[in-house]
Amino acid sequence: MPLPTEWLSTIQSANFPDRTIRHRDFLAYLDPNPGYDFADGDFVIGPGLADGRLFSIQSTNFPNYYLRHQDLRLKLQQYSPGDDQFAQDATFELTPALAYAQVDKAGVSFRAYNLPDHFLRHSNFEIWLNRYDGSELFRLDASFWVNEHSGHIG
Repeated sequence: MPLPTEWLSTIQSANFPDRTIRHRDFLAYLDPNPGYDFADGDFVIGPGLADGRLFSIQSTNFPNYYLRHQDLRLKLQQYSPGDDQFAQDATFELTPALAYAQVDKAGVSFRAYNLPDHFLRHSNFEIWLNRYDGSELFRLDASFWVNEHSGHIG
């Protein structure tokens, strides 16, 4: 079923709720919540570049720049249509949060489209793609809340 809309969101850590994902120097970090006027932490979550049933995360202040994993690090890079590797690296399945039982509201985890045993997680406040190891710390570090704050835009 195709995704009919996109939404403007921040992505908040489940185990560090005072921090959200933002891009800085074209790398993704988990930084203190800046408020909604802070464009480096606002993303459009929409249909996946490699599979429209899944999701890709586009920057609001750098149009056509997406979060993608490269060398297991989450980076902000410009998308060129037809770049299949980029499209795969920038597509994620939103799953129920791996730490669902440990948090007080429903969240999500981001599973890599082209490495299905890997999830986005923070480590030392940097965002990486790591193989799921089943540990409690991994589940917490790989769990996020997607906070829609400006309504649907597509």
